[in-house]
Amino acid sequence: MIFILYIPFFVYLIIWGALLLGYLKLSKRKTITLDEDLSITIVIPFRNELLRWNNLLKALKNLDDTNSDLMIIFINDHSDDGSFEFLKKWISSFNKKNMLLDLPENMHGKKMAIEYGVNHAKTRWIFTLDADSHIAPNFLNDFESNLQKGKQMYLLPVSEFGRGFFLSSIEASILASITYSCLGCNKPLLANGAGIIYDRNLFLELDPYKSNYNLPSGDDLFLLEKVVAHNRSLIAGFNQKELTVYTTPPSSYKEMIFRAVRWATKMKSVNNKASFFVGGIVVLCNLTLIPICCYHLLNSNLISLLFILFSKFFFDVLLLSLNKNFSFSFNSVVKVTLTYLFYPFHLLIVLACSIFRTTNWKGRSI
Repeated sequence: MIFILYIPFFVYLIIWGALLLGYLKLSKRKTITLDEDLSITIVIPFRNELLRWNNLLKALKNLDDTNSDLMIIFINDHSDDGSFEFLKKWISSFNKKNMLLDLPENMHGKKMAIEYGVNHAKTRWIFTLDADSHIAPNFLNDFESNLQKGKQMYLLPVSEFGRGFFLSSIEASILASITYSCLGCNKPLLANGAGIIYDRNLFLELDPYKSNYNLPSGDDLFLLEKVVAHNRSLIAGFNQKELTVYTTPPSSYKEMIFRAVRWATKMKSVNNKASFFVGGIVVLCNLTLIPICCYHLLNSNLISLLFILFSKFFFDVLLLSLNKNFSFSFNSVVKVTLTYLFYPFHLLIVLACSIFRTTNWKGRSI
């Protein structure tokens, strides 16, 4: 009966192997770039972000838009912490085209804020950014030079910037590797709301949020789900450092737990069976490692146990190494090892909190 516990482990290795092959396919795939002027709107929905503006506002001021038709739209989702007043004052000295919008009283939530911004935009491309994220000064020029023929949605690598809980930064790096690699398998599984650029007309045509406004998060996955169902060949991705979106990591493990519970909640609401299956296998594989270790230790099967643990660790590190934003050093190796050892227990904590704890996000129930 104990051997049933090994099934998620072997399926996990098969999935990771497929992702590695997907990455190799992408590296060999020839793309046709477009020679067109970039017309893009950066849409930034925000709610109570007064203490997290600094990196984004500095990045927007330094952003080179000399070769682009750029508009920046901020949408205030009923903030009550003074962030709207602060931003209104900051914009007075901002030298790029911008709009500062207030979400109407009968509208609320990030999805409605994004949709409100898209409706006010006039450009071909929409780039959604979170208030705690930032990009490199030459981002727009690099994106323009990498536009591909026939693509209407781009998934960007997202990396955590600054000091935060180490487990979160390693998890973010692996998620970025998965997001990119699965495109080589023609099975888009993940998207990060801080790193998506899409065609405005495609968004308006699909209307991705009309049936899920009641859920405060999940804007990224609901949009991905709609585009995949419409035509998955429209989706492309990047792995370059120059096109990376940097986000602020959670400052504590407690904050990371709340974020994980929110992610788990939106995953349950998205109708992407492939994403749900892969996510389930990741959880089961890590959780079953606990009884597997106990079983092998009690039966003194140390060699077979080391083989199992090393196999998973090897595939995890190999997938992590695909992320061009991740650099191996003594410090990072220590963090990866600690993450590997603690992650099964982390998922157990997340699972318990998802079942027994009600979580709020920005003052609203999930």
